[in-house]
Amino acid sequence: MKLSEALLATDKLLLELISKYFEPESFSAVVGGREVVTKLLTFLFDFIFLTGSLGVGKVVMRAAAEHITLVLLELGGQNIFMSCTHDSLSPTTQLDGRDTMEINMEKLDRITIDPAKMNGEPCIRGLRLTVRRVLEALATYPDREELKREYPELQDEDIRQALAFAAGMLDDKVLPTPAHR
Repeated sequence: MKLSEALLATDKLLLELISKYFEPESFSAVVGGREVVTKLLTFLFDFIFLTGSLGVGKVVMRAAAEHITLVLLELGGQNIFMSCTHDSLSPTTQLDGRDTMEINMEKLDRITIDPAKMNGEPCIRGLRLTVRRVLEALATYPDREELKREYPELQDEDIRQALAFAAGMLDDKVLPTPAHR
């Protein structure tokens, strides 16, 4: 994790907590500016998550493309974050500081998220079958029997939970209707 050089008190606290609770080979953090980012981008990563400016995002995307690294950019300070507890995972997306959307993963026990598998993408029962792939397969094979022939490991409850997970990730928007004249 590369910490912001602009938040020294936060950096100090995070560095203390990380060294206290994580083994150095499993998780570490550094503080620095452009030179640290430039050096970090020379290493091979499975996944890069960046919160920052458009300019930095472009630099990170160019470097990631060299290694074909998966990237998630959060540009412009929209405060997207993921929070969880040890016994249930609850992704929460903060949209603008007021609106939040939570997915209660306790009810979706067949959806697993493992950073070591499929780059941390939500999967079905720990298999190398992502929720996204299940949704794509549903669009390709609307006949469930044909789908099950193509994916014999897939069960009805897997499909139901994949749909529920995807639906929970969407945010309903209420659009005003035009006023009648």
